[in-house]
Amino acid sequence: MTITLRFSIGIEVPENTDTAWGISVPAFDKTGYGCVSAAETEESIEAAVREAISAVAMYMQESGEDLLILSDAGIAEYQAHPDYHHCDRWQMVDAELPD
Repeated sequence: MTITLRFSIGIEVPENTDTAWGISVPAFDKTGYGCVSAAETEESIEAAVREAISAVAMYMQESGEDLLILSDAGIAEYQAHPDYHHCDRWQMVDAELPD
């Protein structure tokens, strides 16, 4: 059985075509585990972030963490937080976590 959670993701729009799209998943920050990624194209953002979420969640689980400690504060809270002012856009994404 897998767990599906909804995450706010912050997206840093690249300055030019030689730069990747930056992705932040703030829900992991308060657990002590960071979750960031990059995507070559706008269309590949969701796949890249799901892969990053899965990798960090598996690492947390292997370290003995309960994945149910993950909770998302919501886009409005993250937008207001100075740590995420580099994010130009926000969206929600559903991701499956290992059980």
